[in-house]
Amino acid sequence: LVVNIASCIREYEFVNNGFYFIEVPKKIDIFTMDGRLTRTIDHPSTEMSIADLPSGIYLVSMQYDDHITTKKIMAGGQ
Repeated sequence: LVVNIASCIREYEFVNNGFYFIEVPKKIDIFTMDGRLTRTIDHPSTEMSIADLPSGIYLVSMQYDDHITTKKIMAGGQ
């Protein structure tokens, strides 16, 4: 399973010239539902594989310069 980081990106439009600014997380942490850190990814690319994680629901914490966003993902395992 590959998670597309593009769904986690913040996008801004500057109306004055139509320029788009896209902010990619600086760091991603993946936690089990009981709070154990399973993976840290510094400066992530646009995709990351979670195929090696056991089946279950995980919390993905994405750290930006000015805030942290957390989302749930489901891994199917191998």
